[in-house]
Amino acid sequence: MDEPYDASWAVIDFRKDPGVCLQHRDGRLWLDGTVLLPGNSARSFTVTAPVRPSPDALGGMAAPASLVEAKQILPDALDVVASLSKDIWLIVEPSSLVAVNRATRRELLRLPIKGRIVMVEGAGGAAVGRWLKTLASP
Repeated sequence: MDEPYDASWAVIDFRKDPGVCLQHRDGRLWLDGTVLLPGNSARSFTVTAPVRPSPDALGGMAAPASLVEAKQILPDALDVVASLSKDIWLIVEPSSLVAVNRATRRELLRLPIKGRIVMVEGAGGAAVGRWLKTLASP
């Protein structure tokens, strides 16, 4: 919308107020559009809507992952995310994150986790070194 929109309780400028965020949905990373809307004098709220699967430059995934199929590989799976490779899934279990070769169903890596996983993300190429440096920092 090129002109500010009068929502009766506030004027929303869709050219400057919207933002974007990444959201895990249906086993895939999505690019969501967001806009902060005023509610009343005491609070406001954010409205989000899916736009499209995340582009590769933002960590887009090779293909959507299926929780049903992940549970066939690891019955305790709580969630699954496709990695940058269509052959590798990152499966979240109650106390670990497991990288699995989807084709062979072979476990490649298991990272024990204390606490609750709130986000899983894959990286490839030059990003791997940056992630490892960040994760190794105190």
